[in-house]
Formats: sequence, C-alpha cells, structure tokens
Amino acid sequence: MLSLNLINHVLKQNPHVCHDLAGYNGIVVGIQAGSLNVIGRINEHGLLVQTHHRPDTILIVHHQAWSKFIQGQSLNFNDLAIEGDMEIGMNILLRCVTLRYFPQEDLRCILGNETLERIVYQANTIGQILQTIGRVVSFQTN
Repeated sequence: MLSLNLINHVLKQNPHVCHDLAGYNGIVVGIQAGSLNVIGRINEHGLLVQTHHRPDTILIVHHQAWSKFIQGQSLNFNDLAIEGDMEIGMNILLRCVTLRYFPQEDLRCILGNETLERIVYQANTIGQILQTIGRVVSFQTN
C-alpha cells in the first residue's frame, strides 16, 4: 500500500497525467522496478487503487530510470518496457514518460517556505564558492 501511496503522490504532482489516466478508469496496471512489484487499478481520478486482479499491462522501469526521475530528467522509451497488452501499455507509457517529481514541493511542505528559501540561498552560496575555488585551482595548475 505504501508503494501505491508514493506513486499516487507523484501522480498528484502531475495533474495533466492524472487527467489523461482517468480515461483508463478500471484498467489494472502492474509496475515492476527491481524488487518492487506494484499492481493497481486506475480510478476515475487517474490514481491507482489497490486491487488483487491480474494486470492488463505491466510497465517495467529499468534501473537507470530511477536516478533520472529523481533528478527531474525526462524518461525515454529506453528507460521503460511493456508486458501484457501492448496497446494499453503503450498508451499509459506515453503518459508516464511525462511524469516529473518535484522534491522542492515536498521539502516546502516539511520545512516551510522560509526555511527552504534559506537552505536554497545557502546552497547557492556554497556552490558559488566551490566554483570560484575550482577556477582558482584550475588557473594555478595551468
């Protein structure tokens, strides 16, 4: 159930995908990623609900896709595979490659706007300092 909640959390961050998936109301989808094996039925809101039915199609997420996804990069067809009903799988896959994860929204909820802005400012300052040090070291070695 936790896996479904996490998937739905990401879906809710992408309302356009939920809207598109709502058209697949009742379709059962399997998601395999390493040892994770989730099965959910798409509901009228485009979210997954727990089911014990056999999936109509299975989306297989390759290992390298997770790091790309967490970093906010676009997934492509090499990152995913389909088993089962290919037509349904391809239609759902086309929607899923547009999913994005926005960790800053989660951090904003946990930390609050002011704390998050302060952390971002400090991280930017540290990044600028490290870039300056890198330029100085690079200049001295030439």
